[in-house]
Amino acid sequence: MSASHFNPGFELLGALVLWRALGNWDSTTEHNTGHYWRAVWASWAMVVAWLFAPFWFNPVALQWQKLEDDFIEWKRWMARDGSAAEKSWLAWHHEECQYIYATRSSVKMLHVLAPGLRYLVTFLGLINPITKALKTTSTTTLVATETDLFDIEAYTMGLARVATILAFIFVPIGAAKLGDGLLERHAEDIPVLRRLFSFVAAIVCFSAIAAPLAYGLTNVHEILRALVAGFYLLAFLVTVAFAAGLTLPVVTKLCWCYDYGVGLLLQMALFVLSGLGFVNEIQVRSLFNAAFSRGLRIADLMVSIPHKSD
Repeated sequence: MSASHFNPGFELLGALVLWRALGNWDSTTEHNTGHYWRAVWASWAMVVAWLFAPFWFNPVALQWQKLEDDFIEWKRWMARDGSAAEKSWLAWHHEECQYIYATRSSVKMLHVLAPGLRYLVTFLGLINPITKALKTTSTTTLVATETDLFDIEAYTMGLARVATILAFIFVPIGAAKLGDGLLERHAEDIPVLRRLFSFVAAIVCFSAIAAPLAYGLTNVHEILRALVAGFYLLAFLVTVAFAAGLTLPVVTKLCWCYDYGVGLLLQMALFVLSGLGFVNEIQVRSLFNAAFSRGLRIADLMVSIPHKSD
């Protein structure tokens, strides 16, 4: 389900959001009003189908109590280190990736590496600091834009800029985690020292982001762009590691972080839909339309559905 529905759905969702944020969609003019949605409404429909179709055809999937139970069980599944795919994310991940390591044919390597090319192209597009909106369709403008696409100096400057922003964000966080681990090991009997270190580390991490913003060295849009670029770079490196057959612990950890993040997003979306009571009513009505037309009571149908506790 994850490989066939959720992963493509979230990948397409990210592409559509990036296209909306960075594309030339000038909503202030009458010509371009709604042009984005006219161009991509079918893709958004595909995203909704990929992400929510497995839940839509389950008549109890949007019940609040069922969602709470599933969410608790999902968190346990993500945290456990069992040997069966039904009991542990780690076992499921190894089972999903087994086909990659089973054979080392060049065709399979190209198949695994193909998504990485998309990630690399997206990363290069995000780090390029030269972003020009085409306001004319003259030959001069088209040639200038094509030259910018192959400007190695521009990509180098963009990469350095993104690396600096990411270093300001994650180096203090990494140092804080390392220091907390050392204190936990060597100063376990001094909780005051650990609390003081956590307070100072939080101030340093906040200042590392707030100071460049306050002095105008960067802006929120650029920070978000750097974070997204770093995400696509990591996705490309993970794909390369899979294609090379490397089973590194850091690759598994990155995959776990990605699955945990998108899982939380999907769970929050389901809780929102469950909170809107009419969504569940529409779902039940659409699934049991034939039963309603024959005058059957929906309560009798719902009781006949087996629950987890049974």
